[in-house]
Amino acid sequence: MMSFRLHQTEATAQGIRRVCLAELEQTCAGMVAASHDPVALHEVRKQLKKLRAALDLAQPAFGRAAKTEAKAIQGVARLLAQYRETEALLILLEREARIAGSADFDFLETSVRLHQIAHRPPGNRSRDVEAGSRQLAEVKARLEKLSLPECPEGLFRRRFRKSYKDARDACNALADKRNGDALHHFRKVDKRLLNQARLFQDWGGERFADFRKKLVQLDDLLGRARDCANLAAILRGVPAAEAPLQHGFGLRTRLESASAEATQAAMVLAARVYRRSSRKFIARMLG
Repeated sequence: MMSFRLHQTEATAQGIRRVCLAELEQTCAGMVAASHDPVALHEVRKQLKKLRAALDLAQPAFGRAAKTEAKAIQGVARLLAQYRETEALLILLEREARIAGSADFDFLETSVRLHQIAHRPPGNRSRDVEAGSRQLAEVKARLEKLSLPECPEGLFRRRFRKSYKDARDACNALADKRNGDALHHFRKVDKRLLNQARLFQDWGGERFADFRKKLVQLDDLLGRARDCANLAAILRGVPAAEAPLQHGFGLRTRLESASAEATQAAMVLAARVYRRSSRKFIARMLG
């Protein structure tokens, strides 16, 4: 995490490239373990999201290269997504099934695995990780050679304000629609804003630190809301998930309730995070 921050003493464009190259180096090193280690795979996917957020912020200096490289990194993320999604769902399933007192975990696990296979035939994990590693190495080589123009620092602040506005708009859309697509979109743009705020962490004071802390809490709530909703949808109609457990509710109903609670808590917190206009709020926090 220490390397994922911009220093006030360096040119912002050069700083973003430095951060991206450092993240790419760490990610490429982590890809070796990602072929067999769920924790390493999770870390790699988090780093890929951080890279895409940094490239979005870099658009004023990187130009077309920002979108080109972000698209390449997104391709790697999609290669790895199928493996991480199944593992994350099974971790959530085991935890919630134990809390609910379900004795049919093996059957529930099989149901989830069959659902994932039916919707996305399994690939070759080692081959996909190897292909992803090659793509990331190519992105790193291109960024090392990229010629960067001098850009006023204000352009990057403006880009950050845009991310704040996008997240606020996504928050309002979720409040209006309350559906899975709106939840997913809000979580995605909120994560981008969080990672960009991490880049600027040396630029703001206590107010900005509190803002970042709230974004972390919001990301956790949105993640739980979406994961519980996805798992509940997969388990709909599965007898072991519908059978009454503690308090007379089945596991699927428990997951739906957990998703609704997390969504509501997220909306309450988001109302505090996104209550101001982007221009004045970000200007005050970043000084």
